[in-house]
Amino acid sequence: MGGMCARVCPTEVLCEQACVRNAHEDKPVDIGLLQRFATDPVFASGQQLFDRAEPSGKRVAVVVPAYDEERLIASTIASIPGFVDRIIVVDDGSGDGTASLAAGADPRVEVVAHERNLGVGAAIVTGYRRAAEEKLDVTCVMAADGQMDPVDLEQGAAVSPAVQATRSPR
Repeated sequence: MGGMCARVCPTEVLCEQACVRNAHEDKPVDIGLLQRFATDPVFASGQQLFDRAEPSGKRVAVVVPAYDEERLIASTIASIPGFVDRIIVVDDGSGDGTASLAAGADPRVEVVAHERNLGVGAAIVTGYRRAAEEKLDVTCVMAADGQMDPVDLEQGAAVSPAVQATRSPR
């Protein structure tokens, strides 16, 4: 199902500014607008595209790299869908209350702290390593500042192995 690029990426045109169907001098495809045109009416209607199937036994985690995100971390965690079993917040050396707010936001949360800021890439790696230690089946990343639409976790390709295993088409 489309929509992820249009919901997450701030660009409204194809990333490479080119399309194989266009000549060199043509305007790039407005891929974000095209995806939103195709998917927004379905999402707005509340139409369910899938029925819940029997549980698959697959366990899903979301890694949330966070640096000085005390203002948004609780609402970001609250937006993570219920099918997610573990939320691994990696506090990347924050100087604010990010870690304590995350820890109290949801019982699925585990906070892993870096003593100093190592960057978002290192925080993601730390989160993936923790998920691997727990032998979680599917792991995704979601920014701590709420810039990702959590609907994309469930309806998009981000967790398609778990979605396919736990849902059947209508």
